[in-house]
Amino acid sequence: MGNEITRFVSHEYRSDSFEKMIQEISAKARISPELVRKCSESALTEWENKGGKDVLTLFTARPDYRSIEIDKMLDKLRDKLRPIIFSRKKLDRSIEIASKALETMYKIF
Repeated sequence: MGNEITRFVSHEYRSDSFEKMIQEISAKARISPELVRKCSESALTEWENKGGKDVLTLFTARPDYRSIEIDKMLDKLRDKLRPIIFSRKKLDRSIEIASKALETMYKIF
């Protein structure tokens, strides 16, 4: 996992949101939390590498741009989870959970 991603998910309130997301997706999809964590971190890393930016830059981005980039992150996560979550309904629900978590994580307090 990249240094920026580690800093992003390990911050106080983001850590709680990230862990809650991992546990909820794991329970909903009935897959191991470690597999969900691996897929989530891989999706964020892929988003960073493809876009040439790091996850921390979105804190200073305009809200509409941030929303677009979060959608791109979610698309990457969907691609990572699709081979292991066979039910479309469970996959969609997992992405909804991740969406809410990312919105919470990017909320500026």
